[in-house]
Formats: sequence, structure tokens, C-alpha cells
Amino acid sequence: MVPTVADRIVLNLKQEYSRPAADSSLRFTESMTHLIQKMQRTGGTTQRFMDDVVQFIYRSYRIRESTVGLKFPQDGSFRYVSFCGFRRDAEMSLRGLSYKEEDFKNEAAGRQISGWTWAFLSENKPFLEGEESTYNRPIMLEKSERQSPDQCLEADYFDTRICDRRNQLIGWIEYSGTTDYSFPGMRVIKEIELIAGITSLVLEGQNLRHPKHL
Repeated sequence: MVPTVADRIVLNLKQEYSRPAADSSLRFTESMTHLIQKMQRTGGTTQRFMDDVVQFIYRSYRIRESTVGLKFPQDGSFRYVSFCGFRRDAEMSLRGLSYKEEDFKNEAAGRQISGWTWAFLSENKPFLEGEESTYNRPIMLEKSERQSPDQCLEADYFDTRICDRRNQLIGWIEYSGTTDYSFPGMRVIKEIELIAGITSLVLEGQNLRHPKHL
């Protein structure tokens, strides 16, 4: 069977992911330390920390849009709570979505890149009917055609899971490609996975209050 464009993209991502990082990422370490210290100094809420996380990802990696979703303990649902880079109407559409844990186990459109990250590519129709309004430029979802495996389209996005110490899903970080419509590099994806791990520790270990809408 001839590999599809989506197959080649996933293969490239997996191969690049397996290569050792070329730099020490000192800037990233310092930024994350500042983020945690800020939360500790201000006694910040979960909502404030999540807002800082999505803003950090958006600004540090030139990501077009980033968002975080968390598990709501009251009913076990998973919903988006923090946003950066979205138009107001797209953000409101995302706020209206609710998922069950089973939805994350049956993501047919997702292609697993690592133990924590999934790529959702335009070729696999990563959005359900009615979810077009959750994108900033929904008109581009059907009209865009990938010119090369390096081009990141409007419908493409990544999910990095946030799991607790029992490896149970408690949230996820979702992000698009970069502002020049390329895919995030593996250094970026690995650093976002580390952010997810730090977020898990914050959620579990700091005894923070939940956002008002949780």
C-alpha cells in the first residue's frame, strides 16, 4: 500500500521525535521556573495558572492558537478552560463543547506521536460535524490543500495529555501549528509534554482552587 501524505507526516514526526534534542533549552527552564514562582507568590488559582500556560505556549513557540482542557470532578466531563489566539466566536464555540473520557480513547482521527501527544491532521477530518465553528478560519477547513508535508493547515492540531500519578487523564493541552503555517518542531512538542507534566503536579500537589466555572 502506497503511504498517504498523512502517513509520511506521522512517520517524519515520529523519526524527528526520537532524535536527541540539540540544545539545553535553558530559556525554557528559566521561563517555566518563573511561571511556577509567579503562581506560588500570588497564590494563584487553577484558572490563572492555566491561562499563564496557554499564553506561555502561544508566545514562546509562535503557535497560532493554544488551549487547555480539564476534567470537571463534579460530573467527570472534560471541557476547555483557557484560550489564547482564538477569535471570540471560536472561543465561545469551544467553551460549549464537553467530552467524556471514552472520547479520548476512541480518537480515530488522531495519530499518536509519542506516549503523550497525538497529531490530528486535515486528511483524517479531525473535527466532528458542527465543530467547524471552533476554528478561527472555518472557511479554510475544506478549501486548504497541503502543498508539502511541512505545511500545517488550518484543521491540523496537536493534543498533549495531562495525566495524574496513576496515569489517569485529567486534562490536555491543545495547540495548532506556528504562525508561518509550519508544524511545531520536536523540541517544542517535548517541552509542551514537560509543561503537561508540570501542570499535573500543580493540579495534584498545590491544593489550588478550581476555576469558578469548574
